[in-house]
Amino acid sequence: MSFCVETTVSDIVFKVIFLGDTCTGKTAILNKYINHHFPISFSSTIGVDFFIKTLDYNDINYKLHIWDTAGQEKFASIVRTYYKGAAIAVMVYDVTDRKTFQNIENWIDLFYSNSNTDKPILIVGNKTDLEYKRQVSYKEGVELSERYEANFIEVSAKDGTNIDKIFDNSVETINNILSGNKYKKIYNNDLDGISIFNKKILRNITSLRIKDSLPHKGDVKNKCCSIL
Repeated sequence: MSFCVETTVSDIVFKVIFLGDTCTGKTAILNKYINHHFPISFSSTIGVDFFIKTLDYNDINYKLHIWDTAGQEKFASIVRTYYKGAAIAVMVYDVTDRKTFQNIENWIDLFYSNSNTDKPILIVGNKTDLEYKRQVSYKEGVELSERYEANFIEVSAKDGTNIDKIFDNSVETINNILSGNKYKKIYNNDLDGISIFNKKILRNITSLRIKDSLPHKGDVKNKCCSIL
């Protein structure tokens, strides 16, 4: 496991997990976003890598705990332990490799079966810079995302196209969760994967109530955070 950590004080912290077949470019996407660098040589992720990034959205400081997972089957048992507690999953496929696209549904099913609830997902088609090698159309990506009511983005880790949108979309999704959109029912009593550290921001987030997890205290009380 390797770490890339950015340390700042944040209002809200949430966990993002990247899933998909090996060689789809998950690590390249994160290196481009975090380090503004596209590696010339590549090696497959062994187990998991960890990154931290902060973003401002609606005057709220969000910190993303990002887990980059290996796509090889031999690491499956290790990777599955990191599914739990993820607030959102990013599913990555290679637009030049149809098999990686076909396997996205398996990754989605695996994530849902190990995370207990239907958490929001973002489907990402990578390597659009290799248009001449494309095997999966944009329309197919849209149709798959619609089937799972997921957001969809095509990107290029190499030239940076739409890379920022992956993380802007993730933050916007979490903000919408806290604001009471369609995902609110999922997190109603347990903000699994989302931690709130600044109580003042609750004034700007409507209808957010987190039940006390200790029943022996009697009446239900509000509290400000959950554990990742």
